[in-house]
Amino acid sequence: MMKVIFLVLLFILVIHLFYKYCIYKLMLSLGKYDFPIDVSNNELYKWDKLYYENKDAEGNYYDKVDYNSSKWCVNEKSHNAIILRPSYFHNTYYYETKIMDIKNDDVILDCGFGNGDFCEYLMSNYKNITYYGISNSKTQVDFVKNRFKNNKNINIIFDTYDNLKKHFNKPTINKVFFIESHGYSNNRLELFKQVYNLLLPGGKMYIKSPCFKPNTNKNIVKNNISVWAWNWSLVDANLYDMYKAGFSNIKYKNKNYSSLLISYSMKLFLSMIYVLFNLCNGYLYKKYNKFYTLPTYGLFKTAMNLDILVSIAEK
Repeated sequence: MMKVIFLVLLFILVIHLFYKYCIYKLMLSLGKYDFPIDVSNNELYKWDKLYYENKDAEGNYYDKVDYNSSKWCVNEKSHNAIILRPSYFHNTYYYETKIMDIKNDDVILDCGFGNGDFCEYLMSNYKNITYYGISNSKTQVDFVKNRFKNNKNINIIFDTYDNLKKHFNKPTINKVFFIESHGYSNNRLELFKQVYNLLLPGGKMYIKSPCFKPNTNKNIVKNNISVWAWNWSLVDANLYDMYKAGFSNIKYKNKNYSSLLISYSMKLFLSMIYVLFNLCNGYLYKKYNKFYTLPTYGLFKTAMNLDILVSIAEK
């Protein structure tokens, strides 16, 4: 019995050291985007074109989320189960703040702030942060405003990302975050140009975003545009738009979705499987059921065709 306990403890220690010294360094390493790719290929923006032809007109479905819920999964009204769980993404926030070199006194713009959990993480781990959050979901805005109503360093804006220049008409911000959110913009290149103009010299833009692969079947992309109302663009299209917007120092990596979650933490990976299983019995069942006999099969095909872009563009 003691031998079994010893082996279990040894295994846990090995996993801990592996994450601490190997995965940690791997997660903070990015490759450099040195020169734009061959843009003569008409395939570069093919998924963007498909998005504008087929994007869902449901409106702001984030308004349907019950932000006061403490459950792991919401009901069938929305797919946004994972934004409801306090501290659910703290493993990802840890790496995102480290890789962006967040410091005390930074001025941060968070585009698409969910339930305000990332804001809470920043305020709990850094001093004198000035935080701006922007969202076009009235429910989201009201919830987060009320959550942080006594903190004068937190500024919440009700508007779309495409109107950033209306709120920031000069360089003001150190760090801008798009954590799986910039795909809701109506014009990605113009959005990046606005971000470039509002950043202070040396300021950085962080993007984490799911992207479909160049060889993904067109019908899979089209179906998912309807399910998620998201611009599933190519990794190279995103990077090239950053370059065209004026960013000269661009670093990035693209990883498989499952391997990225495992890299954050095994607990997060297993929790995500649980969440997605429940989603397939609710919101996703109704959406994917239009295209696939088994909604879980539709979700599996989506995951297998995804790359996750993680990038930092510095002014």
